[in-house]
Amino acid sequence: MTPLAQEVRAPASSRAAQRALILTSEFPPGPGGIGTHAHQVATGLDRLGWKVAVLASQDYAADREIDDFNKVQAFQVTRFRKIAGPAFEAVYREIVLTRSVRSFAPDVLVASGSRAVMLAAARMAGKHLPLVAMGHGTEFGARHGWRAAVLRKAFGRAAAVVCVSEFTRDQMHLAGIHPKRERVIPNGAD
Repeated sequence: MTPLAQEVRAPASSRAAQRALILTSEFPPGPGGIGTHAHQVATGLDRLGWKVAVLASQDYAADREIDDFNKVQAFQVTRFRKIAGPAFEAVYREIVLTRSVRSFAPDVLVASGSRAVMLAAARMAGKHLPLVAMGHGTEFGARHGWRAAVLRKAFGRAAAVVCVSEFTRDQMHLAGIHPKRERVIPNGAD
């Protein structure tokens, strides 16, 4: 058994399945590496016996294609609607995240993509819900200014950070982010 499989193995049959809520900045069927990665994480956790729910933007695809894609998933996908104005969009996403945490009662919140990590860290700060932040690289490009400061704080609040490569982890450290726990889990190939 691989080290990752030992850490994230199927729940014991004597208790209820672990529950993971995945909050991601993008999700298939539209294109995007972060979305593809989030889909593979959701699918992998489901195969390991976890109960999974996904909250995501699903852009760059037709509504019918998105609906058809979501219907065949083994887990629930909640698509964020488009809201005019960044402030209204942020409030809307906070409401959807809060409701999802209450109704789904996850054991862990996995956030993938800088906007998802910032929302998860801001909304879940002080809650008893561990946050696993996924680092893909683009999050760590900002080294100065308000965005860099917010990302340092957001990734710093995570119980663990998973980076998709050694290079990404190095970029995270150069951006001044040194999480409590970190792990490099390289992207695989299907």
